[in-house]
Amino acid sequence: GATAPRTLFTSDSESVGEQVQSKLHADRIYELADEHLYVLVLKDGKWQLDFSVPLEGASAAGLVETGPNEIWFGDSRGGPQRWTLDFAAKKASKREVFGEKQGIDLDQQTGSTLFFVDNQVHAVSGKRGYIFRNGSFVPDAGPPATLVDRPEDLGELTVEQTPLGDYAFTRRQLWLRAPGTRDWKPIFLGTQLAAGYGRLRYGQDKVLRIATWSGVLQYNSAEPAAPQAPLQLGFETVTAESPDGQELRRLPLASPRAPV
Repeated sequence: GATAPRTLFTSDSESVGEQVQSKLHADRIYELADEHLYVLVLKDGKWQLDFSVPLEGASAAGLVETGPNEIWFGDSRGGPQRWTLDFAAKKASKREVFGEKQGIDLDQQTGSTLFFVDNQVHAVSGKRGYIFRNGSFVPDAGPPATLVDRPEDLGELTVEQTPLGDYAFTRRQLWLRAPGTRDWKPIFLGTQLAAGYGRLRYGQDKVLRIATWSGVLQYNSAEPAAPQAPLQLGFETVTAESPDGQELRRLPLASPRAPV
């Protein structure tokens, strides 16, 4: 409500993890919870629960809208899913689960994650990336998937499209593709608060913010870009082992300089 929170629905067994407002229908919001997809609609100036659909065991995340009544999401227990929603009957009229037959070598330990960029669905399973084309998935051979420097981090890749450009990030890396350009440029924030990128959002106040392990950072166009810090190599301990393996000696991390 305008002056106090208003309950739309309650549940004793689940919580909502994602909320996406439709870009095709301004009066529609999709919500992913632990066990259901909830659909909210705007009626008489108030948001109301229209209907819900059980996920039937999927551990869903990464909800994207790709058509007027079409959504996709990843599943940490299986392959990505595409649903067609019937708003008149208030149900999912079609559910498709994509796996080996549709081109995905599914990693059973990680399941699948999704992101949406350039009007195309991208999927990740394990250390492999895929892109959806002509009804099936093929290996993703372009950025931003190819920018991730460690294959084990590929499943963390998230892409957010904002008026300031398209941002892609994992916990360790952040890139920007500026409006009207094709190249993804790495961003170095130059602060310890930037460790561990989490969520990136462009708010209704037209400010871009990104959550990290240590706080929330806010974009300021007047702030100069931080240069990339030079690489540094250090050692916590240095040890030497005798030829017979019987003696282990800890050595100093620095030694005095000597003329050559």
